Amino acid sequence: MDNTEPPNPDQRSMIHRNRWILIASAVGAVIGLTLAGGGLNHLKPLFGIDSDAVRLTEPDVVQGLARLTDPEIQRALAAAKNSYSADVESVAAAYGGTSRHPELMVHVVASKLKNPETNLDLLLADALGTTPPDATRVDAGSSGGIAQCGTGELDSGPAAVCTWVADDSFGKFIWVGASLAEAKDQFTAIRSQFES
Repeated sequence: MDNTEPPNPDQRSMIHRNRWILIASAVGAVIGLTLAGGGLNHLKPLFGIDSDAVRLTEPDVVQGLARLTDPEIQRALAAAKNSYSADVESVAAAYGGTSRHPELMVHVVASKLKNPETNLDLLLADALGTTPPDATRVDAGSSGGIAQCGTGELDSGPAAVCTWVADDSFGKFIWVGASLAEAKDQFTAIRSQFES
């Protein structure tokens, strides 16, 4: 049984400073993924050690969507990956559409996260900027853990998000323009492409 105390307000604010940010430019939505803040060491009260039980992959195609590789979005994705300690394996990727309007954004971290129930809620709220009223628990898939999905509004329009916390990993998927039903239907299949 985990007797760790839930995050205090200061720790919650650290998580919120590490939310996914959609970077807008003057000419439109230049969408990247970044995790601002001090990385793993900054969040030491919330994180456990790096996991050796899961290995991450970064597929070239997910659900028929090609991985975006242009330099503009790769710089933003690198910021997300570099926000954690070099000892912690993570994947940040975007798929489909264009660097300004990707259809799917992914961030997966191979690390233990304390207080799974609390942090599952925080991950979902961070992705959308608020707790979605339609937040729904979903099957976490064969890799285990707990998961939930919800919908909200991003700078680029409506989006669906699924997040999970497992013994050896946590992460989030953001589908731009997708419905809750579509996200729930695709979640476990997509997760299995990133974790082994």
